[in-house]
Amino acid sequence: MELLKRIEDIIPANDKQAFKTTQSKMNWQKIAFKDFSGEMCKCKWLQISYNLVKYRTMRELVLDAKESTEKSYKMVKRKRHPDLPKKPLTAYLRFFKEQRHQYSQMYPKLSNQELTKLLSEKYKELPEQMKLKYIQGFQEDKKEYEEKMAHFKENNAYLFQKSKKRHTGKRRPTKAQEKFLRKAPEVNSSPEHSSTKELRFPGEPQKPPMNAYHKFHMDMWSSRELKGMHFSERMVEVSRRWGRVPQSQREQYHAEAEELQRQYWVSLDLWLRSLSPEEYAAYKESSCGKGKPRGLKGGPPPKIPPPDLQPPAARTPEEGL
Repeated sequence: MELLKRIEDIIPANDKQAFKTTQSKMNWQKIAFKDFSGEMCKCKWLQISYNLVKYRTMRELVLDAKESTEKSYKMVKRKRHPDLPKKPLTAYLRFFKEQRHQYSQMYPKLSNQELTKLLSEKYKELPEQMKLKYIQGFQEDKKEYEEKMAHFKENNAYLFQKSKKRHTGKRRPTKAQEKFLRKAPEVNSSPEHSSTKELRFPGEPQKPPMNAYHKFHMDMWSSRELKGMHFSERMVEVSRRWGRVPQSQREQYHAEAEELQRQYWVSLDLWLRSLSPEEYAAYKESSCGKGKPRGLKGGPPPKIPPPDLQPPAARTPEEGL
């Protein structure tokens, strides 16, 4: 605002020239103030005026800049339906709300950001039995919220009407793929909430974890302790727990993931050798990468030799045996 005021003061009172003409003749050294040089003031003005309409005079443009700069610091609240139920507080937010006043008195010199960071660390250090109190409270409120939300949707169906989806132009499968995939079941490529689906070929080996964290994620995802949590909260909790896993245990997960990948490549090679030329062509066409099996984007690890992905017809009888 100080910069805009100084620009406004230096513009001639009878200015009728185009904005770019006046801007090119301005002496930015006279506008400089405090620790901001003329070049810095010019750069800041160019940044502010970039999205403004530039067919008026410089004075009018500065007035617009002042208005838009003032409005950018005022928060505009969205109108909320009066009957819309409030979402329940998560387990961490319950702990934060309960303990914030106590810790603010214990550490009065801490800023809000530092206090939030401290409470986040304290929550991570809580034993699982103490966390269970907050998790159970969240789950109870979540059930009540879902019932209220279902009732709200029934009474206000017009708010949840979705527009028709546009045609994405997805490629239709070829005849060979349709023939091979006719008996193939549809499976989700990610747990529970993934919207992307892929087709599993009959007898195709299941994809292994790609690394140590992926193996840990798969083990934790199906655990009873995290099963009742929301999808996004469960993802965060798995990531937090991975941060507390010691290095020795991480190496064990890494070794298990590598072993599962070795078994996958052996099983995949045996399965590919059992396919007919038509089935192999259909599988190869649906694969993500050229010459790479679908599912492992980066291909096999450097230590694991990839299988010979040749069509069955191109192999000799000895190789087939």
